[in-house]
Amino acid sequence: PGSVASLTCYDLSTHMIECCREKIEPLFPAASFCSDRRELARLAPFDVLATNSLLHHLPDPTGPLRDLLPLLSPDAVWLAGHEPSNRFYRNRQCMQLLQDYRQHSGRGCGG
Repeated sequence: PGSVASLTCYDLSTHMIECCREKIEPLFPAASFCSDRRELARLAPFDVLATNSLLHHLPDPTGPLRDLLPLLSPDAVWLAGHEPSNRFYRNRQCMQLLQDYRQHSGRGCGG
């Protein structure tokens, strides 16, 4: 608890895996990077599944996520980030939360 024993980055796109490798490897040299589902299964089980900006790219979001379930430990946690949509920008409360976050985090546009 409190530390990362292993880190695996997975994406079907080899280009995205290389981008991830450039950013992650200097911080976590022991990380694994793969774009092959069979290799991912070999590295399982996983305690945390973190996705970002994923669901809107999938024609059927439940299918790929259902395929990942057997690779997760029984008490795994899914951290799902998602970039705002047009509905987000038209929602006054969401915009206020974004402004509050930027003010307190010191992060301007673009994160």
